[in-house]
Amino acid sequence: MTQGAGAWNSEGDIGPTDDWSRFGIPLPDDAVDFEDLMIFAMNYGNVAPPPLAGGAGVVATSERPLGELVSFKLVPVSADGDLVTYAVMIENDAKVLKGFSLDISYGLGNELVEVVASRSLSGKGSEHFFGTIERDLGKVELCVAALGIDAPFDHTGEVARVVVRESSVDPVGAKLEGADLRDVANRKDEIEITTPGAQTFVPRVSALMQNHPNPFNPTTRITYDVANAGHVRVEIYDVSGRMVRTLVNEHRGVGRYEVEWDGRNASGTPVHTGVYFYRMSAPGYTSQAKKMLLLK
Repeated sequence: MTQGAGAWNSEGDIGPTDDWSRFGIPLPDDAVDFEDLMIFAMNYGNVAPPPLAGGAGVVATSERPLGELVSFKLVPVSADGDLVTYAVMIENDAKVLKGFSLDISYGLGNELVEVVASRSLSGKGSEHFFGTIERDLGKVELCVAALGIDAPFDHTGEVARVVVRESSVDPVGAKLEGADLRDVANRKDEIEITTPGAQTFVPRVSALMQNHPNPFNPTTRITYDVANAGHVRVEIYDVSGRMVRTLVNEHRGVGRYEVEWDGRNASGTPVHTGVYFYRMSAPGYTSQAKKMLLLK
C-alpha cells in the first residue's frame, strides 16, 4: 500500500466483517489490529464483487484444525551482556494457513529492543505483511499474513528475531503465550502455548565447567554453556596432547548442556588411570583446557 500526501492516514479500520470473509460488510471497531490485517491481506491486489452462487471463488479448507498442523516455539539464539536474542520458529504443515498473530511476553522488568522479520521470511518470493502491536506492559503481539487472494502462508522455519534487554528484576526472558491462526477464508483457530517446567536457562557467556565427579571411576559428566548458537566440539586429550575421544561435534543452540564420558577412547576401549584434559570450541569462545583424573 502506497502512502499518500501528508493529510492521508495510512491506517485502515476495515475489519472484522459481518461474516469474517473478504466479501463481508466491514464492521469498524475503532481499532487497527490483526482483524483489519486479515481483511486487507485477503483482498490485497484485487477487490472484486462477490462471486455468483455456485461460481468461482470457493477457497480450499483443511479437514484438520490449523492448531493440529501449525506450531510455534521461541528459541534463544544469542546473549550479549543483558541483550538476549530469540528466534520465533514455525512448523507449518497446513496448506491453507493465511496468517497468524502471536502473543509474546518479555517480562515486566525487561525492555523490548526490537522485533524484526527473519531473512528467510523477507527473502521469500511471495509478499507478506509483518508487524507488531504493543499490548500491556511486558507484552507484544506479532502479526504476520501472506498478501493476496487465496494466497497461503507457506513458510516453515524462522519467522522473526526478538531482542530483549533482560534485567535482574525479571530475568526469565521472553516466552510465547498464545496464537491466533487464520486460514485463507479467515476461519479462526486459537492455540494456547505453554512452557512446561522451568524456563530455558539463557547463559550470558559460553563456558566450560569442571567435570564432576573428579577424580572419577568409571564415568564423569561435563557441563558447558553455549551463549551463541553454532557448531560446538568437546574433546578429551591425554597428557601427551593426543586426542582420546570427541564427546560433542554438532550444532548447539543457546543453553546449558551436559555430556558424559565413560572413560573409553574413540574405539570403545577403556583408557588407563591417569590425568586427562578436555576442552571446548564454540562460537565466540576461547577454549581453555581443564584437567581431570581417572582413578581405577
